[in-house]
Amino acid sequence: MALPRDRALLVKAARLYYEDEMSQDEIAETLGVSRSNISRMLTDARAQGIVQIKIVEQANRDAALERAIRELLPVKNIRVARTLNKLDEFTGVGALGAEALIERTRPNTTIAVSWGSTLQAMVNALDSDYQPGIRLVPLVGGMTALSSGSTGEDLIRTMASKMGATFSTLLAPVVVRSPEAHKVFINEPSVSDVIAQAANAELAVVGIGSKGASSSMELLHSAGLPASQYDALTKDMAGDIGARFYDSNGKELDHGWSDRIVGISLEQLRRIPFVIGMAAGKDKALGVIGAIRGGFVSEVIISSSCAFEIIRILSDAKQTRVAS
Repeated sequence: MALPRDRALLVKAARLYYEDEMSQDEIAETLGVSRSNISRMLTDARAQGIVQIKIVEQANRDAALERAIRELLPVKNIRVARTLNKLDEFTGVGALGAEALIERTRPNTTIAVSWGSTLQAMVNALDSDYQPGIRLVPLVGGMTALSSGSTGEDLIRTMASKMGATFSTLLAPVVVRSPEAHKVFINEPSVSDVIAQAANAELAVVGIGSKGASSSMELLHSAGLPASQYDALTKDMAGDIGARFYDSNGKELDHGWSDRIVGISLEQLRRIPFVIGMAAGKDKALGVIGAIRGGFVSEVIISSSCAFEIIRILSDAKQTRVAS
């Protein structure tokens, strides 16, 4: 057993190494001993329980699925919520979304947000957290009749209250009936100014829609599109972000749709320094694949069912290529 003075020295060396992040050479010079002694002292500190190292895996994340997705898609930052049923999916993804948002938020940051059930779950999971100078701005119109959660204005107002932030509102529909109506909204300063703020945000949080997902299909149905335009959009559609549709490779699909959306473009979204994309449920898999390939998101937060479906889709596609 080490003598009391030896233990005190071990504690000192351990603090300098683990807390002050000094190198072993620097510690040796500070304590007046050789570098080899420092190495032995740090080993002894762990052996005696002075230093205890724990590897903590969050119970609500699935590290194996995260690794699997990284191997299949060009995404560095990913969080997969370990969820057992549909009831847990939004709660799990929302909790990880709130965690990611707080980690990325810095004082004097402008954050652009979309709307929908997944983002509402994130807002529900947020704890009160105040940092000075935070401003929230919508990146797409928030007036909607869809049954996918609160409107953009409701969501951003609640989010601002929890974060102690100021906020802007975008009093315009997500999609308007004609290009002419779109011009009227875009030429209104109260609308164009907010869209400009969103395009110049430092951080964005968005929901990822997908072909077959109820909210995305409802959005298309609500637009009153001619059958030919509807068929053209849905034929190659993989997903959408902020009502902007894209295929499985992340190529935007237009077909006369883009000049009816009140919000930032996918190219403007891509230029935001960091974008957190969220999706819950296996029906969002195609949308997530396209969002990653298109470079629209910097980090994805998805449920385990969505991750499994992504792996299935990409594995099937690989087998088809090999067979051909």
